[in-house]
Amino acid sequence: MRLKTAVLLGGAGLVGSRCLEALLVDPRYDRVVTVGRRPIGITHPKLVDRVVDFENIERFPDAFRGDEVFYCLGTTLRQAKSREAFRRVEFDYPKRIAEIAAGWGIKKWIMITSVGSSPRSPFFYLRVKGQCEREISAMPFQAIHIFRPSFLIGKRPRKRPLEEAVIPLARALAPFLVGPLRNFRPTEGSDLAKRMVEAAQSDVAGVQIHHG
Repeated sequence: MRLKTAVLLGGAGLVGSRCLEALLVDPRYDRVVTVGRRPIGITHPKLVDRVVDFENIERFPDAFRGDEVFYCLGTTLRQAKSREAFRRVEFDYPKRIAEIAAGWGIKKWIMITSVGSSPRSPFFYLRVKGQCEREISAMPFQAIHIFRPSFLIGKRPRKRPLEEAVIPLARALAPFLVGPLRNFRPTEGSDLAKRMVEAAQSDVAGVQIHHG
């Protein structure tokens, strides 16, 4: 069996940190490259930790050499503090990184967006994510897996008091979200990470949309 190299962005976040844990123990990978603004803060025989400047990402093309990219980097409008900054993180960064990755011949791109993402959405947050999906879906990867979760549950590096207060209600309502509403059920970050890693093992080609 040929062992693979995974490139992971957002390895310190809720889902990204779980992806990192899963990839490091997965025998199908012999190398995991984390790419971020600051060191990931752990050591492991498989781990290569790359610190880059996302504003000048073209200066770091070698950081994106591998077999698969797991894109878990993201922000919120509140964290970004402006629409321009949000669009830079949620559209410009992934588009530019995907172009570099495709240029290296990376086969698979696995990313997180959001339920309701659409380039025609009336909501800025969902419209930007949808536009990003559209751009990346046109790139020459063998397979693109787009995960559109609703409300993510799990321990975050930064506390979000409002979200933490809503979690019990979200869990209580989940069994009643059926049919078309099923996509709005809350998702455990660890479960989503496992699904992303397993999706990367699929031989199915083209753009695959995963809900929930």
